[in-house]
Amino acid sequence: MKTRVLLFGTTADDINIFVRCFREVAHKYEVTILLEPHNYANVMTNFGRIALSPLNEFSADCLIEYLQKYAHLYDVLMPSGFCSVKLISASIDRLYNFIRVVELPDFALINELDDKLNFAHYCSSHGLPHPATIAGKDFFKDMDSFKKFPVLLKHRLGAGKQGIRLAKTPEDALAGPESDIAEDYIVQEYLLGHDFAFNGFCRNGSIVSWTVQKFHSISILNRDRLRISTFVKNDQIFFWAEKLIAMTKYSGPINIDFRYIPAEESNYFIEVNPRFWSNVHYSLIDGVNFVDIAIDPEIPANRIKPLHAGKTWGEPIKTLILMVCFFQFGLLRYILSQSMLQFKIGVLDRLDRMYSRYVSAGSKAAALL
Repeated sequence: MKTRVLLFGTTADDINIFVRCFREVAHKYEVTILLEPHNYANVMTNFGRIALSPLNEFSADCLIEYLQKYAHLYDVLMPSGFCSVKLISASIDRLYNFIRVVELPDFALINELDDKLNFAHYCSSHGLPHPATIAGKDFFKDMDSFKKFPVLLKHRLGAGKQGIRLAKTPEDALAGPESDIAEDYIVQEYLLGHDFAFNGFCRNGSIVSWTVQKFHSISILNRDRLRISTFVKNDQIFFWAEKLIAMTKYSGPINIDFRYIPAEESNYFIEVNPRFWSNVHYSLIDGVNFVDIAIDPEIPANRIKPLHAGKTWGEPIKTLILMVCFFQFGLLRYILSQSMLQFKIGVLDRLDRMYSRYVSAGSKAAALL
């Protein structure tokens, strides 16, 4: 008998990523999407087992009102993006009266880890490697006290690398708008190195499954940079991620950004995102379906191990697809004299569709290995 899942979301983009994961295990689940009606138009509907249900507004009260009427139709409630994770976690005790909820981090822990300044303090007080970090208001009050230039100016609650600015000198730092709203920012020493990410699902401080990615940047037309990732095996990153998860007794999805410094041969925590990573469907390439793992409470710690597929076929195939798409659409752009913005939109849309098919093929290949 299929498990009946109520997938709760804020945006169609978040929902569509989860739909791609549910496609791979369609024989196990019946999915209903709970979403505000104005987002319906962009939801992927070519997965026949998915139904849409309206939500008057995105709030805990509306969610509970809906469950009071319809909870008997579902077996489990699952969030998608960060906003839905946070809302469900904050209302978890009330929701338990109606339905089982996938494991999520505690609401207080979400607030501690998501705030970049709080997380920096947590790392320094628990012996975890982290770049030197100071509150924006303290930095702009006495800039001479922080001699770590170049620095990054970041919004304390920013996500997806938005709102980050590099300042090479104190003058550069003062040139931006951050000093006017300094209480909302942190200032962090810039570490020259490589970006890695740990993505996992945890239960009571133990990792159930995980993937590790290394990020690469490719210059396009000497102007833009394309960022792609490779799934890798990295024992040091796993060690630090496992230590943080055990210390916090973390449960639920987690995404941790690391910075590797070649000169030191060491990794530093950068930030923690207490949610599913924003491209969680790409982990199918590495043989891990975090959506399936989150719903199944019987999977023990460390049972679902990644394939580290990027070391074999993941990176070459992915790079080939990306470069073919760029050359194909680049030629078309010059022929039709389209604007750069239109060109990017067309390329990214095509990449998303082609890469979705590649992910699906990759997960099937992974199952055979």
